[in-house]
Amino acid sequence: MKLSLTLFTLLISIYCAVHREYYDILGVSQNASVQDIKKAYRKLSQQYHPDRNQGDPDANEKFSKINVAYEVLSDPEQRKKYDKGGVDGLNSQGMQHHDPFDIFGSFFGREQQGERKGPELKVKVRVTLEDIYNGKEIPVYLTKQILCPHCRGSGADDPDLVETCPTCKGVGSVQKRQQVGFGFFQTFQATCERCYGTGKIIKKKCHLCKGDKIIPGADNISLYIEKGIQDKQTIKYENMADERNDSGTSDLIFQIEQIPHAFFQRQGTDLRCKVEITLKEALLGFKKKIKHLDNHFVRIDKEGITKPGEVQIIKGEGMPQHEFSSQHGDLYVEYKVVIPDFNGEQLRCKYKLLSLRMVKVLLMNIIQMYKFTCFCLFMWLHSKSFSSIFYQIVIENEPECVNLQDIPILYVNSIALQFKDEQMTEFKVIEFALIILSMLISMICGARYLM
Repeated sequence: MKLSLTLFTLLISIYCAVHREYYDILGVSQNASVQDIKKAYRKLSQQYHPDRNQGDPDANEKFSKINVAYEVLSDPEQRKKYDKGGVDGLNSQGMQHHDPFDIFGSFFGREQQGERKGPELKVKVRVTLEDIYNGKEIPVYLTKQILCPHCRGSGADDPDLVETCPTCKGVGSVQKRQQVGFGFFQTFQATCERCYGTGKIIKKKCHLCKGDKIIPGADNISLYIEKGIQDKQTIKYENMADERNDSGTSDLIFQIEQIPHAFFQRQGTDLRCKVEITLKEALLGFKKKIKHLDNHFVRIDKEGITKPGEVQIIKGEGMPQHEFSSQHGDLYVEYKVVIPDFNGEQLRCKYKLLSLRMVKVLLMNIIQMYKFTCFCLFMWLHSKSFSSIFYQIVIENEPECVNLQDIPILYVNSIALQFKDEQMTEFKVIEFALIILSMLISMICGARYLM
């Protein structure tokens, strides 16, 4: 019993080995597609061509075997017969092998003319800015046309049910004669109307594809989004789309579409964002953190005054460069100052009270106001902006009246708040004139809001 089982297993192994010989020569599986067989033949025939292996006696034999294997496996009918009966099955059908150099020349002659492919299959893939920044592998489920696994693209239910077209004798075209004038005739080639140019007649169509040679199929593809890849950039997968029996498998083209980000905007390798700050932060400075696309925090420190719309550049915190992911662009942070929202009547009343208080304090503290006025005017002329001391006083005492466009009134009011408790000292005549002038300017500015 054991001996019989061993002999049976041995026979099965020998049978499978015989039927796998041509597949092993090309280094492909028995389920390999026509495109895979062509790829294997292209590589091996060039590798073992006798012209490249002069002096190697085994190269010529290897080259011949490669061409014989390709001749059989590239023909759907011959491949079907070979899978059923091996080499003996082919010989029983009277198959004649061609010269291996003719096969080689025919194959690469077609390649030089350009292998005809079907139309490209284009697929749009939407990805987030985080995916582009960090890189990510995305599974893509793809529907496409594939060669019928039963007939392998022949359209026949069985290879024995395919015969050579008796009209064109398997050529696919016939000669026709047409009269072009009195006594003149023109001979030309036309597609055979019986076999539609295939050269073969199918007696019984494939029960699976109904003779169409292809069926709907699907494939799961892992698409890797490289770091820093550009929006609208395409990724090409050769010979991964629709399969055709009369042409090569078409190419699959993925087009990247970046989903707009809620906080960051991309400009090439740079990133831009807008950060809101309060008026107090704009005048006195601040320290903040920005959460980046990979969840690390970018610290931004700002001292002194920050103008509305001011942009701070943070080096090396932008997008990674495509194919050079260790190099990054810059991050541009634009600051938006949020100013308290008052209606016109409320704001007018505040400035009216402030202006009246200003005039009263000016008359009581004229000398101190003059000295501080001269100092602040000097600072303003020097840097075209007021010192943070001035703003700090106003924010602490009159926070509801703060408005960057109304600096003159707040400026004088801050002087009064700073020095209203100090004693008056002596002053010169010229100093008195300057004080009166500054008083008039301040009163004019205050009167503007009383109109």
